Amino acid sequence: MATSPRRVLPYSEFYIFGLMLLGVYLTSFYNFLLFHNIVEIASILISFEIFLLGWFSRKYGQNAFLHTLSIALVFVAIFDILHTFAYKGMGIFVEYGSNLATSLWIAARSLQTFALFYASTNINRRIKVGQLLFGFFTIYFILTLSLLLGIFPVCYIEGVGLTLFKKISEYVIIGFLMLSIVLIYRQRAEFDHRVYLLIVVSVLFTIISEGCFTLYDVDVYGTFSLIGHLAKVIAFFFLAKAIIQTFLEYPYDLLFRKLKVSEQNLEQKNRELERSNQDLEMFAYTASHDMQEPLRKVSRFLSLLKDQYKDRLDAEAMEFIGIAVDGATRMKQMIGDLLEYARIGTQGAPFEPINFENVLKLALADLQLQIEDTMGEVTFDHLPTLSVDAKQIRQLFYNLIGNALKFHGENLPRVHISAIQSNNEWIFTVNDNGIGINMDQVNLLFQLFQRLQDPRDYPGTGIGLAICKRIVERHGGKIWVDSVAGKGSTFYFSIPSQKA
Repeated sequence: MATSPRRVLPYSEFYIFGLMLLGVYLTSFYNFLLFHNIVEIASILISFEIFLLGWFSRKYGQNAFLHTLSIALVFVAIFDILHTFAYKGMGIFVEYGSNLATSLWIAARSLQTFALFYASTNINRRIKVGQLLFGFFTIYFILTLSLLLGIFPVCYIEGVGLTLFKKISEYVIIGFLMLSIVLIYRQRAEFDHRVYLLIVVSVLFTIISEGCFTLYDVDVYGTFSLIGHLAKVIAFFFLAKAIIQTFLEYPYDLLFRKLKVSEQNLEQKNRELERSNQDLEMFAYTASHDMQEPLRKVSRFLSLLKDQYKDRLDAEAMEFIGIAVDGATRMKQMIGDLLEYARIGTQGAPFEPINFENVLKLALADLQLQIEDTMGEVTFDHLPTLSVDAKQIRQLFYNLIGNALKFHGENLPRVHISAIQSNNEWIFTVNDNGIGINMDQVNLLFQLFQRLQDPRDYPGTGIGLAICKRIVERHGGKIWVDSVAGKGSTFYFSIPSQKA
């Protein structure tokens, strides 16, 4: 049953927050300093709350953006505490007047904006908590030192109001806040939609707050100061809500969404790869097929040249023609094998239940002359019935047993085929007593046109085992080998039982 999406901010929370905000606003009519202290204390508490949530969930959270902000806000909160103590009327830093409180405000908002901008440019990067702590502490320390030493530019002059530096600083802060919104928008897919909206609303109210603090001149208790402080606490509230939704309410939503997107991208890549493989197979098949006819002509006319002009050509010329004929014959064989390799993917038959013993007997009939020539012996155990492409399994047995008969060394070849069921698959073995394989070269064994033996001793194209691998993989299995040089080899291939 479909469920309606959750609202970004439930009405109950909105009403409660709105009533609290109204109560804070009403205190300004009684005492503006009380109003200011409540607003600043609220934003300070929210900053520490955000820091603690981010800090204790840093090992489990998936949002580097919010983690970065949560670390920075603890230093912003310290500046806001000092700003509250230094505010006009508190009587703590009287000798500094309103300039210190205004300078601390600029320092806090500058650090907050820098953190937001930095987080916006590093949304996808893995954060290092130690480096972030050190970096933000360094910025905090430099700003604090400049304030203590009187290096920090004057922001407010008693009887005159805001300085040009203060106003320009606010405009720069607003500019970076707007740029941060653009950066966040471009990477909004990295956020849960609810969290994304909450962050944007928080930044917008921060912009409103900063704008208000460029509009008053002398009266720090005036209307624009009041609106600016209210906008600030609203901005912190929405940011806290984003942090809570990310780390407490829906901590796995973003992770699951990213996994879903990754899964969809992977499926798309697999479809594209499958289409590419099919096109490549068709190209290989078509190219190989079209090459056969001109190659037949070359081979035919070389043979005619050899037969009809043998009395007119010297021994060296006849040798050259013989080499050309052998090369054309080998090329024809390679093209035929390549066609066979391409047919596995392009012209495979549907799977149907087949008794492997019957297929093996057909392959042995094809190999009868080779068995007799090598005086070989092929035995087999009871084999299962599975749903497969009978022609390809016949080719698989033909290639594996044919290789065992070919690479027999000094001993008469002995080949044994067996099968055992293991979990959800059948594992077939083709064991021989041949010359064996150097296992250091086994990674080349199933590749196209790779030969581990001298072709003058053991003729062939080097594509037979690549065909075997392709056949087994089409059936959902794997093929591998275990061998000792000079003592024989055992080839294994698996066929899933569900094919039965």
